[in-house]
Amino acid sequence: MASNSILTGTLTGTWSISGLDLGSGTVDLSYNMKIVFAAGQANLTMAYTLPSIPGTPQTVSIQLKQQDMIGFLL
Repeated sequence: MASNSILTGTLTGTWSISGLDLGSGTVDLSYNMKIVFAAGQANLTMAYTLPSIPGTPQTVSIQLKQQDMIGFLL
């Protein structure tokens, strides 16, 4: 963290939703997450595979202000 409270770096992680019901019974859904912090911005990329489309990963990318991303994570 810089003296002006700007974050620089990469945060990675994984989390799971257990017992998710997508209409065809319950499944566990796992997400892989990568957030790159730079110049007061945060670029989030999440990758996941839907049980209904096995082996086909889906990707979601979002760009937020650093403080909004921190709020989202908390």
